[in-house]
Amino acid sequence: MSDIALLYDLLKVTLPLIILFIAFWLMMKRMAKREDDLATLELRKQNRKEIVSLQLQAYERLVLFLERISPESLIIRLQPDNKSLREYQMQLIESIRTEYEHNLAQQLYVSEKNWEAVRMAKESMVKLINSEAEELGKAAKGIDLARNVIESYHDLESTPIHEAIRQLKKDLRRNF
Repeated sequence: MSDIALLYDLLKVTLPLIILFIAFWLMMKRMAKREDDLATLELRKQNRKEIVSLQLQAYERLVLFLERISPESLIIRLQPDNKSLREYQMQLIESIRTEYEHNLAQQLYVSEKNWEAVRMAKESMVKLINSEAEELGKAAKGIDLARNVIESYHDLESTPIHEAIRQLKKDLRRNF
């Protein structure tokens, strides 16, 4: 046999094997990509579930925070007892700040608008306590501050705390 005939016979056997190998390799590559895509999709679904859970917890915690810094809740939790006005003022403000700092990470899971509403509610409570304390003067007692804060808060038509809670609820209903 000649070299050409031998080469031809070799090609008849090896060429289909090469084509079969390439086809098999492409199919395996495609299947591996599909599996990777499915795994990635599943991972994204799982991550999304976890993020949604964390977001819902953030809404819950922020509403709880806002409720805890409302004057009624704050004053029931922190009784004025026989404290001076300044002692009680500082205790109320420290409690608000501690609660706020405890919830700082929640801003990751809510919109900037919602977080700003929460921050403004906190600031408005601190401002209300400080302005009532200043208005009463140094001779007043903690009980006087408690009474004035509650009265002034109830005189407000729309409180920042209730507005922030309303906004959080509205956003929650819209997004979930």
